[in-house]
Amino acid sequence: MNANTRFGLGLLGTAMGLGILFDTLLRGMPWGLNVTVLTVVVALAIPALARWGQVEMAGGGRWLLLPMVAFGVCFAWRDSLMLKVCDALAILVAVGLAGWRSRRGQVRIAGMVDYALGLFLSALNCVFGVVLLVCKDIEWKAIPRAGNSSHFLALARGLLIALPLLLLFGGLFMAADAGFEHFVNRIFHFDAEALISHAFLIGFFTWTLAGFLRHTLERGEPAPPLMARPQMLSLGIVELGTVLGLLDLLFLAFVGVQVGYLFGGRAHLFAIRGLTAADYARRGFFELVAIAALSLALLLLAEWLLKKDSLKVVRVFRGLSAALIGLTFAVMFSAGQRMWLYYVGFGLTETRFYVSAFMVWMVVLFAWFGWTVLRGKRERFVFGAMLSAFGLLGALHVLNPDAFIVHANVSRQARGRTLDINYVLGLSADATPALVAALPHLPVETRVPLEQALMGHEAQATPVVGEDAPDPPAMRQGSWPSVAHGDWRSWSWGRFAAYRALKGHD
Repeated sequence: MNANTRFGLGLLGTAMGLGILFDTLLRGMPWGLNVTVLTVVVALAIPALARWGQVEMAGGGRWLLLPMVAFGVCFAWRDSLMLKVCDALAILVAVGLAGWRSRRGQVRIAGMVDYALGLFLSALNCVFGVVLLVCKDIEWKAIPRAGNSSHFLALARGLLIALPLLLLFGGLFMAADAGFEHFVNRIFHFDAEALISHAFLIGFFTWTLAGFLRHTLERGEPAPPLMARPQMLSLGIVELGTVLGLLDLLFLAFVGVQVGYLFGGRAHLFAIRGLTAADYARRGFFELVAIAALSLALLLLAEWLLKKDSLKVVRVFRGLSAALIGLTFAVMFSAGQRMWLYYVGFGLTETRFYVSAFMVWMVVLFAWFGWTVLRGKRERFVFGAMLSAFGLLGALHVLNPDAFIVHANVSRQARGRTLDINYVLGLSADATPALVAALPHLPVETRVPLEQALMGHEAQATPVVGEDAPDPPAMRQGSWPSVAHGDWRSWSWGRFAAYRALKGHD
């Protein structure tokens, strides 16, 4: 057996083992500690397989296994569904780029097209890589047939021949005798639906992981080249300058109108056709955030298409781009003002919080764009953008968005506003300790129904011992049943802290 066949069999066997592990652990819902365990196992398996197969991992992508594990740990930290969705996306990006450039090549210096192509290739290999592994890498004829292998194949052939005979004669015996039929049914009783489900998930994870492992550890694959812009896809400064110049004028006109809102006070705001603060806030925030995101995408595309014939052309482009960036900052400032009015008038919600966080990230990206792309270092932009996204996501875990939303809305109540009890109760378990801590500071008409609802959660989260223990109803995105029944796969610090806060409340 040659080295490639031995290594291919090792990858296939590892993928099957991981497939069984994935199927076993991911059945614990909602996901928590199980995802942490799986990311750690995968992160340890890849370098172990590389060392066993003597595959050199010298690429920059291998370091992305660290954020993969970090965001896997975040599943066991916070209970927020939105954070878990973001964690899952971060894990997929880290895994895809790690598979793309773990052996050689850099992720620190690459363009957006390179990143997109790398993620596409990783996804493609997860779908079709196992076919190449089984049909190309593993030379089945080179596997020794003597000894135990020969006996195993003979046994397999014997079982294959005996199976239809056993089914035939067994069925006749069962039809002939009711006692024997009962005996067979009792021995071979199984849940066909569960068996099919396990077989499907194990097969799916094995297939996907085998392709991923082959892509990540494939021997002799050349370094992926950086993609150069085709010459036919280029525009001169006249075309792009016209586009950016007109956009600058449009943005300037909008900012000029906003100056009256920003510095004219509420009287100026309400004097415009009966406009109210609610109308002003509702109508603009999300649209302005979308405008900022589209502006950045447009600037990246324009710089990529620009035909850099001379230094003068580059300077003109940089000037027009800098003007658009400055005006976009003013647009985002207007969006921030609208969000503040939104919060004062209607409170803070998950959607408003996460869109505001996205806007903060956009500010960072525009600053990073100016520091890299406009200084002729475009190839460094995407890596910095990815790191800033990872950093922002980590900061959100530290901040605890659901608890922050509770604090913000409770502080509004202290200023005479109404607290939406149903909304705060619908947040994840991350919000529970903050709600319990806020109870003494709330007026009676708010505290009593909120406390009753929380204690109802606590009663349903209290473990009940015995076979007749009823299943508590699913509440708070499915957190409480896992706390009550102690399924370690679904454990997270957020649910544990919520349970402890409720148990400690008098």
